[in-house]
Amino acid sequence: MTLLEEFRDIIKELVEEALIEEKESLLGLAKNFEKVFPASRYDDLRPEHRKVYGEDTTELKIVTQIRGSKKDQAYSTVLVLRRNDLDEEWNADMMAEVKCSCPAFKYYNANADWKSKNFYGRPDKWAKVSPKKLNLSGTPTMCKHLMRATKQAIEDGIIEK
Repeated sequence: MTLLEEFRDIIKELVEEALIEEKESLLGLAKNFEKVFPASRYDDLRPEHRKVYGEDTTELKIVTQIRGSKKDQAYSTVLVLRRNDLDEEWNADMMAEVKCSCPAFKYYNANADWKSKNFYGRPDKWAKVSPKKLNLSGTPTMCKHLMRATKQAIEDGIIEK
């Protein structure tokens, strides 16, 4: 590889990194949900079996099972927030990483969240595929199950609004 080719590769990597948008806050993801999926409703969903990890550390992880409109179907959601100072209260303005096991998240949200670094964990291959319909703009957002889990965490005082 010549010096010129190495230089081109370095420039290409820098440009790709610059194109990646800044990670969204939990509040930003929620606002984007309202814009991208204005007809979606989540108040009828029921949170079940929530576990909270790391309340006294720099990383808060909330894992919640959300029961959908079909009585037999529940989806697993993960919300992760990070803070620099242990004295700082957990709040919705913190940068967030999210993941849900529902098909809507996989097909419409995972790719955008992965690109903006809001995707929690190691992405499956479906997270690297752009959606064919809905959220074609690639806006980082949540699904309705994550919205419900977020709303419940705020109502229960785990996260401040």
